[in-house]
Amino acid sequence: MPMKSIFVRQAEVFAKAGLVTDDSFVKLPSVPEEKKRLVFDMYGEKHGTWIGVAPLSSSLGKVLPFKKMKTIISHFDSRPDTTVFLFGAGEFEKEMLSDWQSMYNNVHAVYTRLKLEEELALMAELDVMLSIDSANVHLASLMGVPVVSLWGQTHPYCGFVGWKQPLENCIGVDMPCRPCSLRGDSECRYGDFRCMGAVEENTVIEKMEECIAKRGM
Repeated sequence: MPMKSIFVRQAEVFAKAGLVTDDSFVKLPSVPEEKKRLVFDMYGEKHGTWIGVAPLSSSLGKVLPFKKMKTIISHFDSRPDTTVFLFGAGEFEKEMLSDWQSMYNNVHAVYTRLKLEEELALMAELDVMLSIDSANVHLASLMGVPVVSLWGQTHPYCGFVGWKQPLENCIGVDMPCRPCSLRGDSECRYGDFRCMGAVEENTVIEKMEECIAKRGM
């Protein structure tokens, strides 16, 4: 059974202080036009489908095996009129995402070029974001973007799903050992993080395609 979401728990804390909250908030206001213009100047005006991918984490129990993630990226890179943006943070991610960018035709490593507010301007233009259980789930959600999230050691039932994101967009494989961590920083009892290895690429691709189709309605 799902635990209370972080949003409900925070609302309960505010209620004890006499502050009333509700869930009418949908997304953050539009970013300043100059930030949006900077994004378009850098990557061109939006045409076709724009997809975000946040694939990396210091917690191995959250990361899809690279071979699987590259299969997903390759699928959308070869999709007509589609651009993929890779999001990450930190020097390790900067180097790796830059390497990944060089492997494809229509893939951009965002971290190497944009500041946070500019990243949010880019996220607002996305048709879907694919992310491991990380801050990018929440940033994209706050910009009103559909998020397909991947869960291994952690689990959406622990209450950390993105704002107004449906549980059916959360992908993970049921296992007796899941979840084994609230933050994704525990040792794997089997040593191989099989919870992430069991996630099928086609399942992820199909869910992303479904979100893209709904976005275009």
